[in-house]
Amino acid sequence: MPNPITIRLAWPSPGETEFRSDFFVGAWSPIHDLQVECRASNGAKVRSIASQKWFLASEASPLHDSSRGLVNAAEPGAPISAVAFRGYLLDAALHGWCEPAAILKYWANPPASYNGMFAAVRILPGDELEFTSGAFGIAPLYYRIWNGVVLFSTDPHLLGADGDTLDPLAGRALLQAGYIFGDRSLTSGVRRVPPGSRLRFKGSTTPAQESWFRYDGLRQGDRPIDDAAVGQVEECFQAAMDRCLRLQASRVILPLSSGYDSRRILAALDSRQVAFEALTVRIIQKGDRDLDARWAAAMAKDFGFPHRVIELAEPRQYAADDHLVRTLADAHVTEHAWMMPVMRGLPQESSLVFDGLGGDIFNNTGYAIPELYTCPESEKLLLIAKQHLAPADVDRNLNGAWWPGIQELREYFVDYLAKLPEGRIRADLAFLLLRARQGTGVWSQAMVPAGHIPVHPYFDIDYVRLALEYDPLHKIERFLQDRCLAKFWPQYYSYPGSRRIPFSSRPGSPATMNRIRMACLRQLYSEAGTKPLYGELRPWLSPRGYALLLAAAHNDVIATRVNWWMYRLLSLKARDRWAVACWSVPPG
Repeated sequence: MPNPITIRLAWPSPGETEFRSDFFVGAWSPIHDLQVECRASNGAKVRSIASQKWFLASEASPLHDSSRGLVNAAEPGAPISAVAFRGYLLDAALHGWCEPAAILKYWANPPASYNGMFAAVRILPGDELEFTSGAFGIAPLYYRIWNGVVLFSTDPHLLGADGDTLDPLAGRALLQAGYIFGDRSLTSGVRRVPPGSRLRFKGSTTPAQESWFRYDGLRQGDRPIDDAAVGQVEECFQAAMDRCLRLQASRVILPLSSGYDSRRILAALDSRQVAFEALTVRIIQKGDRDLDARWAAAMAKDFGFPHRVIELAEPRQYAADDHLVRTLADAHVTEHAWMMPVMRGLPQESSLVFDGLGGDIFNNTGYAIPELYTCPESEKLLLIAKQHLAPADVDRNLNGAWWPGIQELREYFVDYLAKLPEGRIRADLAFLLLRARQGTGVWSQAMVPAGHIPVHPYFDIDYVRLALEYDPLHKIERFLQDRCLAKFWPQYYSYPGSRRIPFSSRPGSPATMNRIRMACLRQLYSEAGTKPLYGELRPWLSPRGYALLLAAAHNDVIATRVNWWMYRLLSLKARDRWAVACWSVPPG
């Protein structure tokens, strides 16, 4: 007989009442009849559906009518009971905010493989649950087993429960590299669905896993880069752009830097006479220069496309945005707070937001280190581990009795990557599954507000397959992005930028970024709580690290010197303070 259980889901705010991120959350049980009490906070609008064994909910989009959402239930007797779908599929011209009938039709009988960036959950008749991740797992989907219930969400902070503890290995990775490796999360027991995989639960909370995408099916980087190759790559990219533009949305938005990744998207949009708007944040980079806003604005003026420069926030506001990013991403990364003004600046209409993620990996190669492509296979993974996990002095500041050491972290790192096929593109696949999946790809997955659709043309699967065919050593010598722009789009290529800084551009002052970094650090001290903080952090730190913690609280010179790891340490402790136990069993 089923065992009835009542559980409560607290729907927490990400930290700013007017900002609503794009996510879904749910529960399924093979042994319990579920009664879920969903309590939204701070005026959040919830779209939820439920049955005896399952529950699905998402933030409602302010840009769509109430019939659309990331969770949809099918009619009785259909081959699928319900689906939660976030992201997009290019071959079907489908995304999570499309008409429910189209979403349900696709996921009732899905194909064997996919072209898109997405996370999907299917509830099937007969007590069956299925998770599917995209080929490279960049659109996240997390899950945990709790009280005989499978909980899942695209947002790890929506899986919190009483008694949760930090995963020390994941926390140690964050301290060392600024993001987490593999399929772990910062919460012990909360896992990320592996890339290119399906997990199936049938009558049990133990999943069966299969890989629908095989990395050993990719060609191993054996083609030289010549003029014909440049033409083929450009043709394939233009086809990818066409597929992306077939997705339904009212507007097209391009976050435009001065680099080549977004510039190549710009050329494709502008040449098609697509109505789009470019947004650029005036960030300080590469020698404390203003590069992106300066050269993006110059291109906009000369070519006549709509463009808005968003000024870098003053330190106090930047620190507040930094807090919001950490909350949205559950502290899993330590970058991209400068993107929050862009997210607030998106129009009040559903938009395709074009992101250049992957442009460097597939066109220039992830690691511009020739040794990685010439060394024996037996040494490659360790060399990659050393790139991500440079010794630095973090171990000297941590309590080795509590934290895994650098060697244990490297062993886990190498073991995780060992599943990748040997060959010339192994290093690039490693960079993709590490840096892109868990670092640079997070902003477009955690921060884009509900109703907008982040789109990644460089991750079109046909483009990925073709770009990875070319010799990575040739990519180091002859960047494909550079050559495609120079040959086919010389009018856009001619502008300087972050990839080609003019000699006349003198380095600026680090004062602005130092003030911003210090404001973020002080914000973290405030969030963590000063006096209790010292006692709670002491077990994490060596005597040297504890002395630096105390000194950095009062001395800006010391704080600047240790900021890179102290910021990460404090973000973990601050997370303990603002984390919400979203799931609970009501008393009685």
